[in-house]
Amino acid sequence: DTTLLTARLSFLSPRWNLNVKPNPEATVKDEDRAVASETLPLDVFNNYFSLGVDAAVALKFHESREANPGKFTSRTYNKIFYIKAGSEKMFQNDLRDLKDQITLECDGQDYSAALKSAQPAVILFLNIPSYSAGTNPWGRSLSDTTPQSFSDKKLEVISMTVMDLGTIHLQMSGTRICQCNEAKITTKKIMPVQVDGEPKRILPSVIEIKHRNQARMIMKRKRRGSSAQAS
Repeated sequence: DTTLLTARLSFLSPRWNLNVKPNPEATVKDEDRAVASETLPLDVFNNYFSLGVDAAVALKFHESREANPGKFTSRTYNKIFYIKAGSEKMFQNDLRDLKDQITLECDGQDYSAALKSAQPAVILFLNIPSYSAGTNPWGRSLSDTTPQSFSDKKLEVISMTVMDLGTIHLQMSGTRICQCNEAKITTKKIMPVQVDGEPKRILPSVIEIKHRNQARMIMKRKRRGSSAQAS
């Protein structure tokens, strides 16, 4: 019999600091300050940091569950709610001006024009080759000159449209912006963000991402093998 065996792989992976401070050039109404925060949900991430529609969906799920915890006791209900919320946000796309509300600098170079050209609904800073149920929005290529690596101390910066959020589950990819060692994101309006899946709505901010340290990680990998049978 051929069966799936699980192997455990150990490797060093970068961790990243998130430093956030208010954007001094942005104007926010007093009533808006009540619904947003000056801080991020976490100040260190291992997997990813994102801004945009994906964070808005995660935030809607999180806030609905906190308001009515009794409704969210079933895994099936949770999945249905998440899919419904995701579909609504994708069609509404109330973050369609995201490209005009963010400037991006990576390793000292301005990527704001590249970001505008990509028409993002999501801006993703990815540390691992996995996102959203195992998808890889950076993509793979046999002739890839910028492959992902756990040991290069670089983040992959990816722009995704609303359509990309669906097609990445069909092994498609988003738009590659760059790979970088550090980044600075300036937001001009209240923005949904998420850090390793923890969502929050933050006030206009200047967010800096810098390498923190290396941490040993364990990854499970399934492979096929022959199962032993007792005789």
